[in-house]
Amino acid sequence: MNRVCLLGSTGFIGRSLASHFDQTGVDWVGVSRSADDAKSYSLELNGVERVIELISDCPVVVNASGSLKPADFATDFPNAMGRFWEDQRQLNNMLVSANVRRLIHISSAGTVYGEARGNGSREDDMLNPKSWYGRSKQIEEALLSETMRKTGGEFVCARVSNPFGNEDASHHGFLDVLINCIRNRNEFIAGFPRHALRDFIYAPAMAEMVANIALSDVSGVYNVACGKSIELEQLLSFVESNFDGVKIKREACICSTDVVSSVISIDKYLRHFGEVEKNNISVYQYVKSELIDIAI
Repeated sequence: MNRVCLLGSTGFIGRSLASHFDQTGVDWVGVSRSADDAKSYSLELNGVERVIELISDCPVVVNASGSLKPADFATDFPNAMGRFWEDQRQLNNMLVSANVRRLIHISSAGTVYGEARGNGSREDDMLNPKSWYGRSKQIEEALLSETMRKTGGEFVCARVSNPFGNEDASHHGFLDVLINCIRNRNEFIAGFPRHALRDFIYAPAMAEMVANIALSDVSGVYNVACGKSIELEQLLSFVESNFDGVKIKREACICSTDVVSSVISIDKYLRHFGEVEKNNISVYQYVKSELIDIAI
């Protein structure tokens, strides 16, 4: 089995992938800005040249790196773009120097497509991101695709929806933040567009799908999602009706860059790899299991 180099191995998605690789016996090595894992090397402590050596030894590289969040672009756009561009410059230089043969890049299905069309956003749809965070993801895809084309390597883009349920990062994302607020008896501020739809995918299922793509011989773009979106308001009503002491404050959404309807098609993935039989759990099953001690 090919050895995998996992960039961003200690981030939210990276941790899920690392856990899946360990459980399935995949030989892997990680790179992060500040390593806190026995298999991960710190870019800051080891330097670029050492990281290039690590990448060179791996036929497959999965890029789950990325330190910027949507709020970074909204609060300090010049600084966020500066950091984004510098990160891209460094990553592209490392990939070229390491002569990477196969790159699987993790992108954001929830932002790059913009508003959903028809039965869900498909891989060959025109990208139409509303926010600068989403636009940065589109730019990132294009830059890395061009880098791999010039070096003769394979490029695969896995566009991931909204993961939840990473045990090592339980304060990440809408769903886990909601659960933590309820568990700690804190108020949850809900400020999203009316009738907002989101596709949530359980983190272990997401990791399984990305791993299947990475360790196969496919190329191109694949959506990694649940394939079924839910209304955020319906989710809030569910927790209010089923759990004790829930405090939710609904605020009008004034952010014009928020995607209202995010619906992701996974037909392409299903045609190539079939259903995700293991590691899958629905949003409502997860909420019930996490908050069972305060159920009404």
